[in-house]
Amino acid sequence: TPLYSSAASDVYKRQGLTWEVKTTDGGLHDVNSIYSWYEPNAAQNSGNAGKKNGGYCRESRCDTYAYKNAVNAKKLCGAENWRLPTRNELMSLVYCSDTKYTVLGDKLTGYVCTNGTSVDAPTINATYFPNIPKDYQVWTSTQDTKSNSYALTVYFSIGYVDDYGKIFSNRVFLVHR
Repeated sequence: TPLYSSAASDVYKRQGLTWEVKTTDGGLHDVNSIYSWYEPNAAQNSGNAGKKNGGYCRESRCDTYAYKNAVNAKKLCGAENWRLPTRNELMSLVYCSDTKYTVLGDKLTGYVCTNGTSVDAPTINATYFPNIPKDYQVWTSTQDTKSNSYALTVYFSIGYVDDYGKIFSNRVFLVHR
């Protein structure tokens, strides 16, 4: 059963992971901030680092690498090992209000809400993630297997995973174990 962390109200624990919860205060964790996908470490970027500072945010450069570093520097909940989640980790947060899931095939492994047009959006538990809008799209650390200029995102509008160009901007949930 998912539980709020007793240490702080801005994290969510599920499957041994602690998740960042977004705020509406205009600060570092604001739900409306967007970031381009950027990872300078060649061992983690499939040969394409993405785009530096390509989003809109406050209190950090507006790319995933800078955001992760800013959160770690502030030691959110005492942790310094926050990171982008993998596709499967982020897909574990998908919540279909009708409890009907379909397994995705091909390169898109994970689950999607079977009745995507009729489930309540966003497809995430609003008790634990209260500030998420219906059209929320979130970066993962998982690279597209067919093109290194894409990384995978999860769309919480219908609980779906897809590839997206690293030069574009999306939201970020950070996670740590």
